Amino acid sequence: MRQSVSVVGLLLDTNGGDVDRALYLFRNVPLTELGGETAERYVANGKTEAIRRYIHNLAAGATSLSRQTLGQASLSEAEGRLLAVVTRCLQEGRSPVPALVRTIG
Repeated sequence: MRQSVSVVGLLLDTNGGDVDRALYLFRNVPLTELGGETAERYVANGKTEAIRRYIHNLAAGATSLSRQTLGQASLSEAEGRLLAVVTRCLQEGRSPVPALVRTIG
């Protein structure tokens, strides 16, 4: 529970204190660039620190991340482009789905 609260707290900080948005992101948004699970699922599986690093990287303006965060192989060029689209949309507070559809098109 403590780990979940710490991650939701970080999401609050990076989303202007919007509690509903932070909880939505934590529970519902699959982190495709990290394998597709939600932050809530990663925390439940003991990967809290990896998710904390991921959120810090996004807050710092990272537009490409490595799967090394979770001990996996690095991203391909195409995955990196998709990650950049998702990151930009989330930082702007909008759903990444329409932008992804246009990008993949």
